[in-house]
Amino acid sequence: MKHQKLKKLVEQTYLNSPHDFSHWMWVNHVPLVADKALDLAYKLAADVDIAVAGALLHDFGDAVMNRSKTSIAVLYELADSVSGQVVSVHIV
Repeated sequence: MKHQKLKKLVEQTYLNSPHDFSHWMWVNHVPLVADKALDLAYKLAADVDIAVAGALLHDFGDAVMNRSKTSIAVLYELADSVSGQVVSVHIV
């Protein structure tokens, strides 16, 4: 399944991040959310790759920047700039 390739890339990004919180997020949070998404996708007959990709990427900003008021403001600005647009993710 395509989400397995994405999981490896996301894991590498979290674990290679210079930010301490990123490592904690990978070890304690992101894979657990992905596992729950996988279970729910099977139970609800949803697209497994889409569900797991969303779970793997839902906190991805933590892999590349520290959480702070400034970084959160930047993320909100980014979200505002793409709101109303269709965003698609293609996993190769």
